[in-house]
Amino acid sequence: MQRARSAKFPARPCNERGARSSPRNLATSAEREVPRAGNDVPVYFHKKARNLSLCKRYIDQRLPCRIISITEGAAMEYTHKPVEELTFTDDFMFGTVMKNKAICKGVIERLLHIKVGKIEYPSLQKTIAPFYESKGIRLDVYVFDSDRVFDIEIQTSIPPSLPKRTRYYQSLMDVDNLLRGQSYAELKESYVIFICTQDPFGKSLPVYEFRNICTADGTLFLDDKSYKVFYNVGAYSKEGEPELSALLEYLCERRATS
Repeated sequence: MQRARSAKFPARPCNERGARSSPRNLATSAEREVPRAGNDVPVYFHKKARNLSLCKRYIDQRLPCRIISITEGAAMEYTHKPVEELTFTDDFMFGTVMKNKAICKGVIERLLHIKVGKIEYPSLQKTIAPFYESKGIRLDVYVFDSDRVFDIEIQTSIPPSLPKRTRYYQSLMDVDNLLRGQSYAELKESYVIFICTQDPFGKSLPVYEFRNICTADGTLFLDDKSYKVFYNVGAYSKEGEPELSALLEYLCERRATS
């Protein structure tokens, strides 16, 4: 496999903010070419294990790439995965498949057991950054119909901050959907969906759905129309609904049964 020359793919540093900013820049910046399959791409990293780990995780999860080698403080080399190695849980393949309105609509209906109306064209990697100094978000697949809005994320690792991340995502989705002068009653029903390749809460459940509820009376829901749903694809055999179980099995085993 031919090594890419440094003049063509210059090494670029990853800063202390880690994977969210620098690796994406490394992958998509107009300052350098996107590597073609078959080329090894050296990328320079500072001598900080946390940064190296985050950058590695970003490239491994977010890009259709296979990591070749890592030298801490020197370089990490990666190459694009062959198309036949990509699965639905690869971020690139997930986004490509979900561009199809019919597939996207069908996936949402299977996951949530609801009927979805005519959806707007799915927005991939949508960025919401309401204020200059506030932390922005980038949503994997952002879809809405006349009454509801959906964010669908593929999650291949389970960081401790994941619950707070869903809280922040949902709050910015509300900001994005309610214009000045509109009534709060016009807020759409909101779903933040995480499809996880690992068990997010360690309870071996196939689905974890969260709503705001009164702690003194478990039958009283706040009914703010906001939902956070996590899918543990590895527990597909415990899911009683056949269509959802088949979808989770496909995501876990990479094979279709129905």
